[in-house]
Amino acid sequence: MQEGIDYYITADGKYVFTEVYLKRRGQCCRLHCRHCPYGSHPNVQPHIPENSEIIGITNAYNKK
Repeated sequence: MQEGIDYYITADGKYVFTEVYLKRRGQCCRLHCRHCPYGSHPNVQPHIPENSEIIGITNAYNKK
């Protein structure tokens, strides 16, 4: 992992993963990461890969 690409450190010393790193991981950990590309963070719209083979995935995000 590389600082500035995969993560950065906040002023108070917390490590924060970037969207680049989280996408490369390939799945959501459901820990509500700040830059979650999968929609886990309350302020993020879900990222649904164009080549997704999951049917009805948008319905899962619409059930709140």
